[in-house]
Amino acid sequence: MKKKYALLYLLVIGFCWGLQAQTTFTVALKVYPDNPVYGGDIVVDGTTYPTPNYTMLTVNAGSIVNLTAVAAPGFQFFNWHVVHSISLPTDTSNPMNCTIVETDTIYAFFVPQAAPDSFNVVIQAVPNIAGNISVNGNLYASPNYPYTVRVETGTVLNATETPNPTWHFVNWQLLQHTPLPADTSHPMNFAVTQNDTLYAYYIQDSTTILVNVHPNILAGDVSVAGFTPPAYPWLFKVPEGTLLDFEAIGNQLAATSHLYNYVFDHYTFKHHHPLPDSLTPIVFITVKQNDTVDAYFIDVPLTIDSSLYLLIPSGFSPDANGVNDVFRVIGEQLTNYHMQIYNRWGQRVFESHNQGYGWDGLFNNDKCDIGIYAYTMQAKRTTGEEVEKKGTITLVR
Repeated sequence: MKKKYALLYLLVIGFCWGLQAQTTFTVALKVYPDNPVYGGDIVVDGTTYPTPNYTMLTVNAGSIVNLTAVAAPGFQFFNWHVVHSISLPTDTSNPMNCTIVETDTIYAFFVPQAAPDSFNVVIQAVPNIAGNISVNGNLYASPNYPYTVRVETGTVLNATETPNPTWHFVNWQLLQHTPLPADTSHPMNFAVTQNDTLYAYYIQDSTTILVNVHPNILAGDVSVAGFTPPAYPWLFKVPEGTLLDFEAIGNQLAATSHLYNYVFDHYTFKHHHPLPDSLTPIVFITVKQNDTVDAYFIDVPLTIDSSLYLLIPSGFSPDANGVNDVFRVIGEQLTNYHMQIYNRWGQRVFESHNQGYGWDGLFNNDKCDIGIYAYTMQAKRTTGEEVEKKGTITLVR
């Protein structure tokens, strides 16, 4: 009788030990195909287990594991196969979960991804106002780009371009295909094998207008479309067909013994007819071709009582030609005179306490650079009134 109880005790102990040993299970992860090309990876509870490094997982009995199949390039997920457990909600669900109740193996099956039967081609002119594009006879008009068309795999697209006025075509660009026979061809074609964008690049036609002033570059200025050139001659580039306005304004320049009072006289245009006429300081042209525009000014002397005015020139040209070679204040006589001139870096390049002693464009016996300089002047009139002036002057050669 004692032997029976002892045997029963051993059986109970063994059974309990067996239950304790089955609190965890081993789960193997496998994918198909796996050689020589691998169909994808398996993600378990957020952790990726990449193939071909198959992983043996240890999972607590009764655990619910969440699995996601991640297809490799060129493949797509097909289904799961769990040897002993049940895939929930179905074996084609992705992600999928299952409850682990025993040692198991989980397969993820992938199949080659089917080639799409059509692709998107985006059509774009750069800039979008520059011209129209025709593809296989269909017109895609500016400025409503981009357009997207869906075409079947292998379709040959023939593209032509039509520039808008003042623009001309430069080249094609495809991101994924090769323009044939060349990227500058008209027409151009390519066979569609994947999504792509077709660009047509244009540049705007331009004409050159050369503007100059006479009898010297300080006589006056010609403002073109509101812009006054900083030097002459000056070259403008504008699109053909542009309505362009010119405005001529004379300058006053002080020389040693003369005040030059330049006023506009007339224009000359080589290839255009200005409106209303060439004798008017403000004229207009519609640009049709390259041209040279010359504005002529004449000196109209002023009769002035020198005791009633003070003139500080806006520029001078120290080129030893006897005209406007020295910058000085002219007009009424001043006392307590003090003039200082600075370059663009704030360095003082000239100073004078004598109204008759002007700047010859030198600093430390070296010629100063062409450009704009700042000046300050303090003095007293003969009436005792204090005078203070600040401004800029232009040095040209």
